[in-house]
Amino acid sequence: MSDETRDVPMPRIGEDEDEYTIVAWLKRPGDEIAAGEAIAEAMTEKANVEVESPVAGMLEEILVEEEGTAAVGQSIARVIKPEG
Repeated sequence: MSDETRDVPMPRIGEDEDEYTIVAWLKRPGDEIAAGEAIAEAMTEKANVEVESPVAGMLEEILVEEEGTAAVGQSIARVIKPEG
């Protein structure tokens, strides 16, 4: 059995927003996460929003640090998803 690595893209959260600032990571590398679980908080000009993981697994790597910006679709984290 092998593991699959999946990137977590920055989702489009607001209709008019194309870029977000990561204000806080709620999970750290090595943490187990569930699909749909909030892993980070991102800020737009209008509000703070939670970013959810699309897959379950272990957070392997954070690709955009706190206070960094991410465009919609840009990979912000990497998750190891167990196969099987």
